[in-house]
Amino acid sequence: MPAITLDSGLEINYREAGQGETLVLVHGFTSSIWNWDPVWEALAARFRVLALDLPGHGGSSKPLDAPYGVPAFAMNLAEFLRKKEIVNFYLAGHSMGGMVAMTFVLDQAWRGFNPRGLILMATAAKSRDDEQRRQLIRLWRENLKEGKFDLPEKMLRAIFRLAFSPRYARAHAEIVDQAFAVATLVPDPVKLRLMEHLATEYDIRERVGEITLPALILQG
Repeated sequence: MPAITLDSGLEINYREAGQGETLVLVHGFTSSIWNWDPVWEALAARFRVLALDLPGHGGSSKPLDAPYGVPAFAMNLAEFLRKKEIVNFYLAGHSMGGMVAMTFVLDQAWRGFNPRGLILMATAAKSRDDEQRRQLIRLWRENLKEGKFDLPEKMLRAIFRLAFSPRYARAHAEIVDQAFAVATLVPDPVKLRLMEHLATEYDIRERVGEITLPALILQG
Protein backbone atom coordinates (compact mmCIF):
# COMPACT_ATOMS: atom_id res chain seq x y z
CA MET A 1 0.00 0.00 0.00
CA PRO A 2 1.24 3.57 -0.67
CA ALA A 3 1.89 5.97 2.19
CA ILE A 4 1.98 9.73 2.74
CA THR A 5 4.48 11.20 5.22
CA LEU A 6 3.07 14.05 7.30
CA ASP A 7 5.20 16.96 8.47
CA SER A 8 5.31 15.38 11.94
CA GLY A 9 7.00 12.31 10.44
CA LEU A 10 3.90 10.13 10.77
CA GLU A 11 3.39 7.83 7.80
CA ILE A 12 -0.23 7.43 6.74
CA ASN A 13 -1.00 4.21 4.91
CA TYR A 14 -3.78 4.50 2.35
CA ARG A 15 -5.57 2.83 -0.51
CA GLU A 16 -6.90 4.50 -3.67
CA ALA A 17 -8.91 3.34 -6.67
CA GLY A 18 -11.46 4.44 -9.24
CA GLN A 19 -12.27 7.67 -11.05
CA GLY A 20 -14.85 10.41 -10.78
CA GLU A 21 -15.91 12.45 -7.78
CA THR A 22 -13.70 11.87 -4.74
CA LEU A 23 -14.93 9.92 -1.72
CA VAL A 24 -12.72 9.77 1.37
CA LEU A 25 -13.30 6.97 3.92
CA VAL A 26 -12.32 7.10 7.60
CA HIS A 27 -12.47 3.91 9.68
CA GLY A 28 -13.36 3.46 13.34
CA PHE A 29 -11.61 2.57 16.59
CA THR A 30 -8.99 -0.20 16.19
CA SER A 31 -10.03 -0.81 12.58
CA SER A 32 -8.19 -0.02 9.33
CA ILE A 33 -8.72 0.35 5.60
CA TRP A 34 -9.78 -3.31 5.80
CA ASN A 35 -13.07 -1.95 7.15
CA TRP A 36 -14.12 -1.00 3.63
CA ASP A 37 -13.29 -4.26 1.83
CA PRO A 38 -16.91 -5.46 1.46
CA VAL A 39 -17.90 -2.29 -0.45
CA TRP A 40 -14.58 -1.27 -1.98
CA GLU A 41 -15.14 -2.52 -5.53
CA ALA A 42 -18.67 -1.10 -5.68
CA LEU A 43 -17.48 2.31 -4.50
CA ALA A 44 -14.47 2.32 -6.84
CA ALA A 45 -16.81 1.67 -9.77
CA ARG A 46 -18.50 5.03 -9.14
CA PHE A 47 -15.96 7.25 -7.36
CA ARG A 48 -12.33 8.02 -6.95
CA VAL A 49 -12.22 6.46 -3.51
CA LEU A 50 -9.50 6.81 -0.88
CA ALA A 51 -9.29 5.10 2.51
CA LEU A 52 -6.58 5.87 5.04
CA ASP A 53 -5.31 4.18 8.18
CA LEU A 54 -5.42 6.64 11.05
CA PRO A 55 -2.21 6.96 13.11
CA GLY A 56 -1.81 4.02 15.46
CA HIS A 57 -3.90 1.80 13.20
CA GLY A 58 -3.36 -0.62 10.33
CA GLY A 59 -0.22 0.12 8.33
CA SER A 60 0.26 3.70 9.56
CA SER A 61 2.86 4.86 12.10
CA LYS A 62 2.22 3.92 15.73
CA PRO A 63 4.47 6.03 17.98
CA LEU A 64 3.35 5.85 21.60
CA ASP A 65 4.09 9.55 22.20
CA ALA A 66 1.94 10.90 19.35
CA PRO A 67 -1.28 12.79 20.15
CA TYR A 68 -4.22 10.41 19.82
CA GLY A 69 -7.81 11.54 19.78
CA VAL A 70 -10.53 12.84 17.49
CA PRO A 71 -9.14 16.41 17.13
CA ALA A 72 -5.64 15.09 16.35
CA PHE A 73 -7.05 12.66 13.79
CA ALA A 74 -9.01 15.49 12.14
CA MET A 75 -5.75 17.44 11.80
CA ASN A 76 -4.01 14.35 10.37
CA LEU A 77 -6.84 13.97 7.86
CA ALA A 78 -6.53 17.62 6.82
CA GLU A 79 -2.80 17.29 6.22
CA PHE A 80 -3.29 14.05 4.31
CA LEU A 81 -5.82 15.75 2.01
CA ARG A 82 -3.52 18.73 1.44
CA LYS A 83 -0.61 16.50 0.51
CA LYS A 84 -2.88 14.59 -1.89
CA GLU A 85 -4.12 17.98 -3.23
CA ILE A 86 -7.74 17.01 -2.60
CA VAL A 87 -10.10 19.97 -2.19
CA ASN A 88 -13.53 18.79 -3.37
CA PHE A 89 -14.72 15.52 -1.89
CA TYR A 90 -17.38 13.60 -0.01
CA LEU A 91 -16.34 12.41 3.44
CA ALA A 92 -17.54 9.15 5.00
CA GLY A 93 -16.78 7.94 8.50
CA HIS A 94 -17.71 4.86 10.48
CA SER A 95 -18.00 4.96 14.29
CA MET A 96 -14.96 6.90 15.55
CA GLY A 97 -14.31 7.77 11.90
CA GLY A 98 -17.65 9.56 11.83
CA MET A 99 -16.54 11.57 14.87
CA VAL A 100 -13.36 12.49 12.99
CA ALA A 101 -15.40 13.48 9.93
CA MET A 102 -17.74 15.74 11.92
CA THR A 103 -14.83 17.34 13.79
CA PHE A 104 -12.97 17.86 10.51
CA VAL A 105 -15.97 19.68 9.04
CA LEU A 106 -16.40 21.81 12.17
CA ASP A 107 -12.72 22.74 12.52
CA GLN A 108 -11.08 22.34 9.10
CA ALA A 109 -13.53 23.09 6.29
CA TRP A 110 -12.62 26.77 6.20
CA ARG A 111 -8.96 26.00 5.59
CA GLY A 112 -9.09 25.64 1.84
CA PHE A 113 -11.33 22.56 1.60
CA ASN A 114 -14.70 22.18 -0.04
CA PRO A 115 -16.36 19.05 1.39
CA ARG A 116 -19.51 18.30 -0.60
CA GLY A 117 -21.30 16.13 1.94
CA LEU A 118 -21.00 13.68 4.82
CA ILE A 119 -21.84 10.00 5.20
CA LEU A 120 -21.98 9.16 8.92
CA MET A 121 -22.27 5.51 9.93
CA ALA A 122 -22.96 4.25 13.47
CA THR A 123 -21.44 7.35 15.02
CA ALA A 124 -22.36 9.95 17.63
CA ALA A 125 -21.67 13.47 18.90
CA LYS A 126 -20.65 11.91 22.22
CA SER A 127 -19.33 8.42 22.85
CA ARG A 128 -21.13 6.09 25.22
CA ASP A 129 -19.80 6.11 28.77
CA ASP A 130 -21.09 3.22 30.88
CA GLU A 131 -19.84 1.09 33.76
CA GLN A 132 -18.68 -1.76 31.51
CA ARG A 133 -16.51 0.62 29.51
CA ARG A 134 -15.13 2.30 32.64
CA GLN A 135 -14.30 -1.10 34.12
CA LEU A 136 -12.39 -2.10 30.99
CA ILE A 137 -10.44 1.16 31.10
CA ARG A 138 -9.52 0.60 34.76
CA LEU A 139 -8.37 -2.97 34.07
CA TRP A 140 -6.41 -1.86 31.05
CA ARG A 141 -4.67 0.93 32.96
CA GLU A 142 -3.73 -1.46 35.77
CA ASN A 143 -2.23 -3.93 33.29
CA LEU A 144 -0.15 -1.23 31.63
CA LYS A 145 1.12 0.06 35.00
CA GLU A 146 2.34 -3.47 35.70
CA GLY A 147 4.16 -3.52 32.36
CA LYS A 148 1.71 -5.91 30.73
CA PHE A 149 1.49 -4.47 27.23
CA ASP A 150 -0.21 -7.50 25.72
CA LEU A 151 -3.71 -7.65 27.10
CA PRO A 152 -5.35 -11.02 27.65
CA GLU A 153 -7.40 -12.16 24.70
CA LYS A 154 -10.44 -12.47 26.95
CA MET A 155 -10.25 -8.75 27.77
CA LEU A 156 -9.83 -7.75 24.14
CA ARG A 157 -12.78 -9.85 23.07
CA ALA A 158 -14.85 -8.22 25.83
CA ILE A 159 -14.12 -4.88 24.18
CA PHE A 160 -15.29 -6.24 20.86
CA ARG A 161 -18.57 -7.31 22.37
CA LEU A 162 -19.26 -3.57 22.70
CA ALA A 163 -19.08 -3.22 18.92
CA PHE A 164 -21.08 -6.24 17.74
CA SER A 165 -24.46 -7.46 18.82
CA PRO A 166 -24.53 -11.13 19.91
CA ARG A 167 -26.81 -11.94 16.99
CA TYR A 168 -24.47 -10.35 14.43
CA ALA A 169 -21.41 -11.99 15.99
CA ARG A 170 -23.01 -15.42 15.70
CA ALA A 171 -24.06 -14.86 12.08
CA HIS A 172 -20.77 -13.30 10.93
CA ALA A 173 -18.08 -14.92 13.04
CA GLU A 174 -15.46 -14.55 10.27
CA ILE A 175 -15.91 -10.76 10.16
CA VAL A 176 -15.66 -10.48 13.95
CA ASP A 177 -12.49 -12.62 13.91
CA GLN A 178 -10.95 -10.45 11.19
CA ALA A 179 -11.84 -7.26 13.07
CA PHE A 180 -10.22 -8.73 16.18
CA ALA A 181 -7.05 -9.57 14.23
CA VAL A 182 -6.86 -6.04 12.81
CA ALA A 183 -7.34 -4.56 16.28
CA THR A 184 -4.28 -6.41 17.59
CA LEU A 185 -2.18 -4.20 15.28
CA VAL A 186 -3.02 -1.18 17.46
CA PRO A 187 -0.62 -0.93 20.44
CA ASP A 188 -2.39 -1.37 23.77
CA PRO A 189 -1.32 2.07 25.13
CA VAL A 190 -2.90 3.65 22.03
CA LYS A 191 -6.12 1.69 22.54
CA LEU A 192 -6.28 2.83 26.17
CA ARG A 193 -5.61 6.47 25.32
CA LEU A 194 -8.36 6.45 22.71
CA MET A 195 -10.86 4.68 24.96
CA GLU A 196 -10.26 7.26 27.69
CA HIS A 197 -10.51 10.12 25.20
CA LEU A 198 -13.75 8.87 23.69
CA ALA A 199 -15.31 8.16 27.09
CA THR A 200 -14.33 11.36 28.89
CA GLU A 201 -13.19 14.08 26.45
CA TYR A 202 -14.94 13.81 23.10
CA ASP A 203 -18.25 15.72 23.12
CA ILE A 204 -19.49 17.91 20.24
CA ARG A 205 -23.19 17.85 21.13
CA GLU A 206 -23.32 21.63 21.50
CA ARG A 207 -21.62 22.14 18.12
CA VAL A 208 -23.09 19.46 15.90
CA GLY A 209 -25.88 21.83 14.85
CA GLU A 210 -23.24 24.00 13.16
CA ILE A 211 -22.78 21.36 10.46
CA THR A 212 -24.71 22.56 7.43
CA LEU A 213 -23.45 20.12 4.82
CA PRO A 214 -25.84 17.56 3.31
CA ALA A 215 -25.47 14.40 5.38
CA LEU A 216 -26.51 10.78 5.00
CA ILE A 217 -26.78 9.22 8.46
CA LEU A 218 -26.79 5.43 8.81
CA GLN A 219 -27.50 3.82 12.16
CA GLY A 220 -28.13 0.23 13.06
